[in-house]
Amino acid sequence: MPLSMIEALSCSALTGFCKSDFDRVVEALKIPSYIGAYSFDAFECFFIFIARLKSGCTYTVLTSLCGREASTISRIITFVTCYLFHIASPCLSVTNASWLADRLANIDQSLLSSSRSISNSRIVGFIDGTHVKIARPHGNARLECVAYSGHKKTHTLKYQAVTTPDGICIDLAGPFAGSQHDSFLFTNSGLYRRLKPALKVGGIQYRIFGDPAYRSSDLLTVGYKGQNLTNGQKEYNTILSGSRVSIEWFFGEVKNNFQIFNILGRLKVGGVRFCGAYFTIAVFLTNLKHCLEGSQGSKYFNISPPRFEEYMNGLKFPQYFDGFLIDVNGTSSFFSKQYEHLSFDRLGNIL
Repeated sequence: MPLSMIEALSCSALTGFCKSDFDRVVEALKIPSYIGAYSFDAFECFFIFIARLKSGCTYTVLTSLCGREASTISRIITFVTCYLFHIASPCLSVTNASWLADRLANIDQSLLSSSRSISNSRIVGFIDGTHVKIARPHGNARLECVAYSGHKKTHTLKYQAVTTPDGICIDLAGPFAGSQHDSFLFTNSGLYRRLKPALKVGGIQYRIFGDPAYRSSDLLTVGYKGQNLTNGQKEYNTILSGSRVSIEWFFGEVKNNFQIFNILGRLKVGGVRFCGAYFTIAVFLTNLKHCLEGSQGSKYFNISPPRFEEYMNGLKFPQYFDGFLIDVNGTSSFFSKQYEHLSFDRLGNIL
C-alpha cells in the first residue's frame, strides 16, 4: 500500500497515532524495508501490524484494506512482531530505564505537593497484575488447566506491570499462567532484584505501592489491613489507593486502544503464536504514545512523561542480515525467512 494511501485514511482511527506521530514512531523504530527477497515500505509494514492490533481484524479484512495477499500480510506481521518484541522486551525492564533516576525525586515531590502521597513514604510507582483473555487451549491438558482463571472464569495469560504516575510502564513481566496469584508473579518475576537498585538514588530508597495481595517489604508498600484501623491508617489507605488507580488506567488504555485483546478466540497459545508478544508490544507502543501525547495519569498528577527522544535513547535495534534477524541483546537469531527461528513467544512461565 502506498504511503499516500495511508495519508488518505484516518490514521488516528486505524493506528491510534496522528499522522505526524505515526511517521515519527516509524522512523524511530528503524523497521527494515525488506524481508528476505521481498521489499516493503517500513511505513506500510508498521501500518499493517498496528492496524491488526488496534482493530483485532482478520487477515482477510487487512487484505481488503491494504490490497495485499493474505500470505504477504502474514509474513509482514510475523516479521514486525519479532522485530518489535526484541525492542520492547528489554525496553520494558526497569534496568534499562536510563532516564528514570533523574525523575524519581520530582515524582515523589509532585505526589506529595498534590496530596496524593504520604510524607516520607517515597512512593514513586504502582504495581498490579492484569489478565489477557485467550482462546481455550486444545491438545494440552496441563496448559488448559493452569491458564484457566477462576476469578475471570476464562482462560488467560497474566502480566505484572509497574507504572509511574507520568503514565509510563517501567517494568513488565510475563506472560504467566492465568491461575497464578499476584504475589507469585512478584516473587518469580525477579522484580525485586531489578527494581531495588533502580529506585535507589542519592542514598534514598524509593518504593512502589500495591494492593493487599502483595506482601509489604523495604521496596513494596501495601495498605493497612484489618477492621480496627486508626484514622491515620485509613487516611493512608485512602490516599495511596486513590493514586494506585493510575495503573488501572494504564491497563485500560492498552486494552481499549488494541481491540485484539478484547476479541475472545483471536489470541491462541501453542505452536507459533503471537499472543505472548502482542501484549508486550502493545504496552511499549502505549508508552511511546504517552511520551508524545501525555496520558490520563500524567494530567491527573501533573507530571510530564519523559520526552520521546529521551525514552528511545539507548535502545538496541535487531539487525537484519541475509534473511535473519539478529538479537543484539542476546546471542542468537530469532527470525528467518523460513520461520525456523521463532523464539520470541516461549510461554516458559506457564508450563
